[in-house]
Amino acid sequence: MSPRSLLARAVVVLLVLAFSNQALSIQLPTASPATLGMSAERLGRMDQVIQASIAKKELPGAVVLVARHGRVAWRKAYGSRAVEPQREAMSVDTIFDLASLTKIV
Repeated sequence: MSPRSLLARAVVVLLVLAFSNQALSIQLPTASPATLGMSAERLGRMDQVIQASIAKKELPGAVVLVARHGRVAWRKAYGSRAVEPQREAMSVDTIFDLASLTKIV
């Protein structure tokens, strides 16, 4: 899978999480990726893709949660949730504000 494809999937997961019930995602049990039929090595590839995107200033940070069959296989925060007025580290429980910026007000 290409780095762009991994990043696209990470963004989709991020959006799904933003719309889902945050309390539910916190309460999901965790499991190793292998027990859920996933590759930890492949999931780990997101690290370099997301870190590279942060380094290029394409995004300040991200939160990724990958779950299957009601169990969390991967949950990680990257970068910063705020850069102004001061930098704040992203956390796995960061709440995201989503809005459409393409519509005319």
